[in-house]
Amino acid sequence: MLLDFDQQFATAPVALALEVDVPRMPEVVWQQVIAVERWRTWYRGVESAHVRGGGPLVMGSRLDWRVDGWRTRSIVVEVEAPLRLAWTLQTLGGQGALRWTFTPTASGGCCVRLEEWWKGMAVSLLRRTLRQTLRVSRAAWLEGLVAAS
Repeated sequence: MLLDFDQQFATAPVALALEVDVPRMPEVVWQQVIAVERWRTWYRGVESAHVRGGGPLVMGSRLDWRVDGWRTRSIVVEVEAPLRLAWTLQTLGGQGALRWTFTPTASGGCCVRLEEWWKGMAVSLLRRTLRQTLRVSRAAWLEGLVAAS
């Protein structure tokens, strides 16, 4: 379970932070991100994604998703609509967390920041490859978000 995202981010063998400006208000972009079942319509890396048991994405929601060939299970650990959302990440050989932050800009849009960290034996062994793969994958996720918003 995620206890201190920032501390884990600072010490994880693989950590990534990317930002993009979106010309839409945070509330609009928030709706895109919390619509888990629609992720694959705007991010080609997602093969499937759903909230276990259905319903809205809330604190404690469990996500099952397949992205870039990896099956991932997540638990939502932070919800501050429409400004911040975080969930844990669990897959074979690693665990981590992903956090979205939506900051309003003076132009009426928002800056979207995606932060992600991973740890585990497999992560440590493959950190260079994983870091580059995540950078490409998550940049594509943000590009898709901009195009869909």
